[in-house]
Amino acid sequence: MEFTFGVVDRANEDDVAVVLSSLAHSTALAAKITDGMVAVDLIDGDPLIGDLMSRKIPLATGEHGNQAVGTNAGTVWSDHRASMLELLDHLHSQGCRRPAFLGPGQSSDWGRSLHRGYEDWCAKHAVQPNAGDLAFNATASEVREESLHLLRADPRPDAIVCAPDGSAIGVLTAAAEYSLTPGRDILVASCVDSPVMQMANPPITAIELDPRGMGRRCADMVLRLIQEPGAGPLEEKHPTTLKIRASSGPIRSNR
Repeated sequence: MEFTFGVVDRANEDDVAVVLSSLAHSTALAAKITDGMVAVDLIDGDPLIGDLMSRKIPLATGEHGNQAVGTNAGTVWSDHRASMLELLDHLHSQGCRRPAFLGPGQSSDWGRSLHRGYEDWCAKHAVQPNAGDLAFNATASEVREESLHLLRADPRPDAIVCAPDGSAIGVLTAAAEYSLTPGRDILVASCVDSPVMQMANPPITAIELDPRGMGRRCADMVLRLIQEPGAGPLEEKHPTTLKIRASSGPIRSNR
């Protein structure tokens, strides 16, 4: 929703109406009722995106897809590999030596970039990767079970980095079952910040993606593509910020 609010913020400045569409199976209708489209968190092979590209509908995407971008399109993206490396370096500075990663799968550029960052960091530090994956809409019980699976590794991880939004709360629950104190016995961090991360006990270190800002940039891009046909492919990098909180240590011991 924050991403959507950002789109609306920018559109309002040009007195442009925003239509929230679920026309996943009718791009022909979408082409008739809109001048351009914004899409976010693309999943590999999404036929909707390919159809929009072929119809030359001005399109701005939040994050890269795996389909070629034409002159009618552009992308606003963040360097999630670099964000993951920054987060893991912070955890390392706090005493972490065996981080585990709870990812979102690799069907999106976001998921692949996070996995690549985690694997590259592990290779650099001679650490055996310990990773699992969850669906974007994983239930609380699924998050708990996958977290417990990571914690059963021998040697046990001394930090867990979580990607799916809100999943870090499930890690706190799993840690309690092992009598581990987050921020003391095990470090916990999230790849997505939110008010829930800020209000958790302890507050959870997270990567601020600034979705509202990204939505605004995407709206600005699609407005340009509408006004300047053929101006693409466009590309713009959107910054992220590491928010350090109590869940990331320093660790009490490294056993």
